[in-house]
Amino acid sequence: MTNTNQTDAQVFGLSWNVDTWIINVDSAPFRGPGVNLFGTNQIYVGFPTSIADGFSGGAWTTLANSISRTVPVGASSATVVGLFPDNANPYTNQVPEFMYASNGDGPTATTAIIYPKAQGSRKYPNLSQDQAAKAHLENPDYFGIGHFGNIATTSTSEGGTNYWWHTTGPQHNTADSGHMARYNPRVILPGETKYFGITYGQADLDQRNPNGPYLLANNPTTVVNVDDQNKYSPVTLDLLYGNTSANPLTDAAIKMYLPVNYLVAEKSMTDEGQAGNRWVKESTPVTKHINGRDVLCYVWTRPLGNVSAYQPDKSVNNIVILDAIEQTGARNDGQKLKPNDANPTSVTPVYAF
Repeated sequence: MTNTNQTDAQVFGLSWNVDTWIINVDSAPFRGPGVNLFGTNQIYVGFPTSIADGFSGGAWTTLANSISRTVPVGASSATVVGLFPDNANPYTNQVPEFMYASNGDGPTATTAIIYPKAQGSRKYPNLSQDQAAKAHLENPDYFGIGHFGNIATTSTSEGGTNYWWHTTGPQHNTADSGHMARYNPRVILPGETKYFGITYGQADLDQRNPNGPYLLANNPTTVVNVDDQNKYSPVTLDLLYGNTSANPLTDAAIKMYLPVNYLVAEKSMTDEGQAGNRWVKESTPVTKHINGRDVLCYVWTRPLGNVSAYQPDKSVNNIVILDAIEQTGARNDGQKLKPNDANPTSVTPVYAF
């Protein structure tokens, strides 16, 4: 959005409002990094979640911690309690990088993925997600999932119906879901351009081991975008673990084989995380065969402890990967996996128990 007026500043705001209808399912449940599977017949969700709690005196969190969902796990089933794993809400004051919804389970399911902040632009390929960059994609102020009827009638006119819709408490009355991303009004100076965007489309998700422990790494749009300051955008993954067998695991841990030219970019993965949940990098890299080539990787390990029999999907909610060039400020042949500068690289970590 460009302000073509050369003398006066202008104000611009944006709301993206969509009915989440996937093939023939109008009530597909959602999930995301650090968010358990939920439907809008259970709770309406708005990020940052402090907004709903501010309106309702904490009643939204009370409901979020109490909702439950019974899901199939192998030959059995399990009940998942709470909107967030272990009631640890990472979105009190921020918007998730993405959420996704599926119209079923297994290899035939169709999944829609929503990035409230665009992952890139074909028209403006050098846009950054770094808010300090001269040309960058604006961060969304709010991301909501709720009753499509309310979201569809959102008005940007003060006093209008559902003005800048947001959930204001522990609401839930319909499985007919919709989602919305909101960019609050911004001042655009004379001659200035601000960039807004949402990435939305079909996704392919990992499939579970039908009889045993499993890891799922969900986020199919993992291309790293470079900006005009030679900075690279981070990539967030929804890493899930579970166990479809009747045999529990003891002292389990996840290993992440991460190419040496990538770093973890979320401090909660390392120094700021709880001691028992931190990722620890081994000192010596190893060679891993990834996508048809041998890639030098560092091994990062995160303890899980015991994994019960018939453990349903559980999100490890702090997987954020960053290209190391942003840290070093330099590029050489040992730092890149892409064949040349015209072909963007993708983050392709490998996970194992």
